[in-house]
Amino acid sequence: MPADRSPGFRFKEGKLYIFNEDGVMILETWPVLRSLHKSEDRAWEEFTPTFRVVQPYRPRKAKPSPQLELNLGMIATKPPELTRAQQRRRAFREP
Repeated sequence: MPADRSPGFRFKEGKLYIFNEDGVMILETWPVLRSLHKSEDRAWEEFTPTFRVVQPYRPRKAKPSPQLELNLGMIATKPPELTRAQQRRRAFREP
């Protein structure tokens, strides 16, 4: 579970990590398709997901026309906290 112990989705080193109240799930696709689960009181064990694992549909984004662009240079800001849905979308988007 992440340090803040909050539920969520992360994508790291080609693996999808799913954090929830029950523990951590890892879905791997390469070189071998497998899924692992670990809870606080149990070791890692393989399991069969009971949910569909498919890449969500993402419509193609149209590139903005140059006249709408405004180059302000680098602006240092703290990124906003992502919702679980945003985390899931980011995890599926990142290779």
